[in-house]
Amino acid sequence: TPEYSIRPPMAAAHFFVVEVTQQAISSGATATACSAILRALDDMPHADKTLVGLATFDSVLHFYGIRPAPAKPQMLVVGDIADVFAPSSAPLLVPLGAHRAAVQDLLKDLPDMWATTQVTDSCGGAAIEAAVAVLQANGGKVHTF
Repeated sequence: TPEYSIRPPMAAAHFFVVEVTQQAISSGATATACSAILRALDDMPHADKTLVGLATFDSVLHFYGIRPAPAKPQMLVVGDIADVFAPSSAPLLVPLGAHRAAVQDLLKDLPDMWATTQVTDSCGGAAIEAAVAVLQANGGKVHTF
């Protein structure tokens, strides 16, 4: 209630991290993760206020600056996994309500985007670290697949 709050409640934030190594793609794990995320987006309450973001990883990190459809997301690659950071040049957390179509299109395209990858190395720990950095200002949940 307002009388017990110093500030208004923060918007819910969900940052999804998906592995796109050759093993994840060939086993179907990436496609399954993208399908699960798509279903989860439909169940999120307050879509107009809920913030979402997405990154993928193999031997490097790939962040996606999501813009409203029909604009394509901008991929930002972070190759330095020893000193990870979250790029600030594009919107990495966006309101689900206004960007739902763009997020859904990206999730549907991800398995095909990485279908021919030959990268077998994985930087999952660095990916989680970077996702936490993205959420540092607002708080939120990291979902890793």
